[in-house]
Amino acid sequence: MSNTTWNGSASTDWATGANWSTGSVPTTGAHIVIPDTSSINNCVLDQSRTIGSLTIEANGTLVGGGFTLNVTSEGDASGGTEHYAVNIDGIISGELNLNITTADTTNLDIIPSSGNVHDLTINLGDAARVAKIQTGGQTLNGDLTITSGELRTENNALTVTGITTIGDGTGGTPDEATLTCGSSTCSFGSGVTADYGLKVKANGTFAGGTGTHTAGGFYMDQNA
Repeated sequence: MSNTTWNGSASTDWATGANWSTGSVPTTGAHIVIPDTSSINNCVLDQSRTIGSLTIEANGTLVGGGFTLNVTSEGDASGGTEHYAVNIDGIISGELNLNITTADTTNLDIIPSSGNVHDLTINLGDAARVAKIQTGGQTLNGDLTITSGELRTENNALTVTGITTIGDGTGGTPDEATLTCGSSTCSFGSGVTADYGLKVKANGTFAGGTGTHTAGGFYMDQNA
């Protein structure tokens, strides 16, 4: 599927078809591209949406509004950023949450030039599927939740200001949900005081690797 590019010609509203290159509101499988918006209207997310992939180019702005983008695939040669479910080089304004539900291994670049992703959920539906962080210094302003599949930092630094939860606590084998850190330096909820900064549930695995990690408390289920 070819990409659906924001042009902001009518307003800032995601739900207005004229603001998009296709002339209609993006479908659930659309590969969304937010280009440089410095001379056009910024894109404002109006509600939680399901899309194929997300690319925010340099100087492009997406206003999250506290909503969630469910990302189900990745870009290819004809749409989005090839081999990436999410590729953010531009600006995130306000609170944007991402739920990654791709059906295969994919790549993530979630380092905006300004702002940060808030909550990130990895829910790949299969322990063998992997989401790989491809650039260093990622910061989440909210929580990281891995319910199924594996998130690999690929030796890149990761900071989660909220709570990191690996596994959904429903039982099963410990490797249904995995966080693999390699040689990354990771921080998990260093300022969290009312709960644990890093929680490994019964079907979760934390592979800390050789990096140095800090956490605002650590909790592990007995059989995790």
